[in-house]
Amino acid sequence: MKKSLIFVLLTALVIGGIYYNNSVSAHQEAMSNTYNYNLDLGFYKKYRSGIIYKMESRFLKTISKEKLYAAKSVRDIFPLKSTLGIESFHTVSFGILENEKENVKVGDDEHLTDDQLALIKTIEYSDNIYVRAYYKVRNAYSGEMEEKQLIYYLSIVPEKEAVYMNGYDSFISYLKLNSNEKSLSIDNKKLKPGRIIFTVNKNGAIENAKVESTSGYAALDDNLLELINKMPGNWQPASNSLGEKVNQDFVFFFGLEGC
Repeated sequence: MKKSLIFVLLTALVIGGIYYNNSVSAHQEAMSNTYNYNLDLGFYKKYRSGIIYKMESRFLKTISKEKLYAAKSVRDIFPLKSTLGIESFHTVSFGILENEKENVKVGDDEHLTDDQLALIKTIEYSDNIYVRAYYKVRNAYSGEMEEKQLIYYLSIVPEKEAVYMNGYDSFISYLKLNSNEKSLSIDNKKLKPGRIIFTVNKNGAIENAKVESTSGYAALDDNLLELINKMPGNWQPASNSLGEKVNQDFVFFFGLEGC
């Protein structure tokens, strides 16, 4: 009797193991599929994965206008961690990026020149800049000085940035769900990095939205542009150091991961 019971238990364990392994394999295969399936109100919807949806300033690194205006050295502009161990700078270029063109002033060392300081005073919110500097740092192993280059692209942001009151995740979900139909027929091999730029004005309203770079699919570009213009919910506008409301530009990136 005991032998029969043991045999039955072992058989159950083996069958259970096979079923579990098959289930895991099936789950992994489903998760690696191009599409994700979600049950919504009794219907299966097919959501396209692999398409980037994100909103931020033009460049990931930002600096407030107030902090930039107070800068006297490139050390005041570069992130602190990036300058640790640097003994000296030379040939420092400071430039404003304007419609794919550059307005650049060059200095001899880390101290900003009069021309560079004057250029900084012309910068407004949502402008984009770059700072490039050559520097010398001591090699920790050989003890010898080495020359390297440091370059940063930054977007100028208000002291208090504009905020979508429903939350960032809600902003992205709204665009994903409502552009789903346009994205299903997309071939990833033909997809490009798309960008839509828009302004949140002093009243917290979206204005001046436009496609700055196509995803390679005009229907998707137009759909997302329309959705941004009709975005539900409210924005808390940006403000400067005095608490005054100011405009702020944002960039919505979609399609292929890009810059």
